[in-house]
Amino acid sequence: MGRKKITEEQSNDTNIIDSAIEIENKERMSKEITIEEVEKTYFTDTYDYSRMVEEIKFYQEQAGNAFIEMGKRLLRIKAHEEHGMFMLALEELGIAHTTAKYSMVAARKFANSRTFGDLGVSKIQVLTVLEDEEVKELEDTNQIFGMTFDEIDKMSVRELKKNLREAKEKNKQDRESLENVIKQKEEKNNELERQVRGLDPISKERIAQEKCEEIAKDFYKKIASIEMDFFSLKQMINQVQSIEGVNLVIIEEFQERFSNAFSNLEDERQSFYDIYDNPHVYTREEQLEHGVIKSYGDDLKDEKRYY
Repeated sequence: MGRKKITEEQSNDTNIIDSAIEIENKERMSKEITIEEVEKTYFTDTYDYSRMVEEIKFYQEQAGNAFIEMGKRLLRIKAHEEHGMFMLALEELGIAHTTAKYSMVAARKFANSRTFGDLGVSKIQVLTVLEDEEVKELEDTNQIFGMTFDEIDKMSVRELKKNLREAKEKNKQDRESLENVIKQKEEKNNELERQVRGLDPISKERIAQEKCEEIAKDFYKKIASIEMDFFSLKQMINQVQSIEGVNLVIIEEFQERFSNAFSNLEDERQSFYDIYDNPHVYTREEQLEHGVIKSYGDDLKDEKRYY
């Protein structure tokens, strides 16, 4: 009886080993078949991991150029067509409104640069937060906020977002410090002017300069307020995208509600830069047209009409 028991155990062990070998062979054959299918279907050269990684990077860069080119053409459609037709084009092309917005902003900022098209789509989207002068700085000096273009190219999207966010925050603090210095200098200059006012006749140019300084104080406040508003909006978008159970369809439907508002905002932004980038002295007709004065008999007084 003991001899029969040993034989059964040996038989069971043999069956287990045979089963394991059979499973291993099937997995190996399955893997070999998968490799064979991939190589036969898509490639004719010998597989090399490093080369594959470099080729993927190459096609990611092409995607960046394509993203900007798409934005240029969307801008063209938007300029020529009514809003409804533009939205119909996005639907026909299967392009999400948010993606379209990013591509159009990317086209506005980077279309004339060969540098940014070499980056992937995700990094281009992140870099759309750069101001126009910051974009020019990166093109001219090959660096921004202490990061060279090569470093930006090598870092991950998450690292790029983090570095830009920290740099923007530092810039904000530096700007606030600069505003305080300017304010102190203004107070000192005003005191000196009050002391010599009786000796130095006040010219129209000097009066104009004083009024500009007054407006500049509120101008800084408005810029800071806009920055905080956009920061709050981004936080809200982050909250929406973090809601448990949310999906891409819900997020895009949420954003679609505000498409007209952001379209108008972009138009106002462009209108602002049209004025800001082309300074000149207004005629009386232009003052009347822009609401600086109400009538030809009116004059630019001290009240804050720019609100």
